[in-house]
Amino acid sequence: MVKPMTADRADTPTTIKIDHDVSAPPDAVWEALVTNEGLARWMGEGSTIDPVADGELNVADVTTGRPRRGRIDEVSIGDRLDFTWWPHDDPSETTQVSIVLKPSELGTLVTVIENRPLSASASASASASASASASASASWAWRSAMLAVASSFVCV
Repeated sequence: MVKPMTADRADTPTTIKIDHDVSAPPDAVWEALVTNEGLARWMGEGSTIDPVADGELNVADVTTGRPRRGRIDEVSIGDRLDFTWWPHDDPSETTQVSIVLKPSELGTLVTVIENRPLSASASASASASASASASASASWAWRSAMLAVASSFVCV
């Protein structure tokens, strides 16, 4: 069972936040985040991750259809993954993502926060920035739903 998600525009129009309560234990969700097999289930076949600081991230990103590359910024085993990523074809669209896991009554509360640095969004118009934030929110809503499904395949 998946509880309703919330999508906020946190501090600025360049920040989105998604909360998704997943009916899987934190260990299962963590495995879906930081293993190649788990990542491929929700980001697309061929997606890979080296879940250590400065490790590489490569995702098919079936949600947007734009493959992405990234770098792992920080890992707190079992509860937090921070990374910076960008579309393969446009490094100027770099964003920073934090995925935080917390136990919940249902299983695991997954919180995703994605920040587009001001330098990347400073030249964008207000309407373009709002459209990009709405698109990012929708993409993360879909990705987090796929993470929930991927987590159900993990045996812990």
